[in-house]
Amino acid sequence: VTAISSSDSITYTNFYSEMVKRVKHYPEEPVYLLFVNNEQCHFEILVNDMPVESYFKEGKLISPIFINEMILKSGKHRVTYRLCPLKESGLSKFGRFTDFKVEVLRWDNRKEMKFENMDTVIVHRALKQADGKSFIGTDQVFYEFSFDFEAKVPYEEIGWTESEDLSKIDEDELFIGTKAAYDYIGSLVTKKDKDQFAKLIFNPILSQYRNEFSDDKDISDGKKLLTFWANDKNLTLNTLDDVKVQLFGENKVLTLISTSSDDFYNKKSAFSTDYIDDDG
Repeated sequence: VTAISSSDSITYTNFYSEMVKRVKHYPEEPVYLLFVNNEQCHFEILVNDMPVESYFKEGKLISPIFINEMILKSGKHRVTYRLCPLKESGLSKFGRFTDFKVEVLRWDNRKEMKFENMDTVIVHRALKQADGKSFIGTDQVFYEFSFDFEAKVPYEEIGWTESEDLSKIDEDELFIGTKAAYDYIGSLVTKKDKDQFAKLIFNPILSQYRNEFSDDKDISDGKKLLTFWANDKNLTLNTLDDVKVQLFGENKVLTLISTSSDDFYNKKSAFSTDYIDDDG
């Protein structure tokens, strides 16, 4: 069990090698995943009040949702899901056939990733009305529910748990301070200040890789992303327009969320960039 080290010694050059040194491996490396089956609804999912998935597209989410990043230590953890109707399909309210199912699975990272190597931790399905068939939220416009599960991991981190309660601070003050932080990060990208940018993102990325027991290739892919941010001349920062303050982690984590009318940006982080890909 180790605390996240200071990033003072981190540079753009040693980012990868220092990351590899600080990601630990264990005889057993439990990774927790969510598999979701959504019928006639969009959804958001949080683990320990931290967002892990937001799905507002047509159809179903097929890919698993990895949640170790939000599991800081062994013990009880909470999954919360928020549902809303498929307005794009003309559904302003939930129908009786709306359904939602969440499976929490456990997989050992040292084994091949396939279903036979996964253990079921808990299966939850949205409640039904008295007839046993109709969705409990039929005719409603929003539905939220939470359930708990037990997880066991070989690490322990403080994360956001000891941060102050940000809900007690004036929202305008929060916005001003957070926008200043976003502007600072943006200035590092614009000025191509590789070393300072590497220092800034090292600890949060380290936390993710450490909790997911990432191998050298995963970490190398992360370095490629850093290289892209640092070197791409076509990268353009978007302005912080149409945003709102959003609190997570039981009011201990703050972000700015886009309220853009463009679905590509709406409900996502307000800090975003555009770039020109190989196809122009």
